Amino acid sequence: MEGALVPDLAAVRAVQRALINGARDAARDGGVDTPSGRFDSDAESRGMLNGAVTTAMLATQQGGAFSVDWTRADDSEVKLDAQAVAVAGVAVAAWVSAVHERSRVLKARIDAAETVEEIRAVIWSLVDEED
Repeated sequence: MEGALVPDLAAVRAVQRALINGARDAARDGGVDTPSGRFDSDAESRGMLNGAVTTAMLATQQGGAFSVDWTRADDSEVKLDAQAVAVAGVAVAAWVSAVHERSRVLKARIDAAETVEEIRAVIWSLVDEED
């Protein structure tokens, strides 16, 4: 069709990548289930948890005891020992890593797509329906 607008694939890719980034950030920061309950996972909470893990490791290395009262995502509190805080830290770190890996996979699909329809078909999902 002569005179029809042809979408700029680079612009469509940029929009779709931005949508994936937004969904990734929301998932990353939306909380994580751990054996000690659901923990907040926004940047501030991850930083506090990393600090608690480091303190627990240092206390353990020096033969001391460690305990912290932690506020979960639902505002309830739980007492964590060194092992429990380390397990929670690993759970949060694993979640963040998985979410970021998923976004890399989806953005690679966006970059490989050859049409507007293929680009727009790449939407955020933690479950891969193509594999």
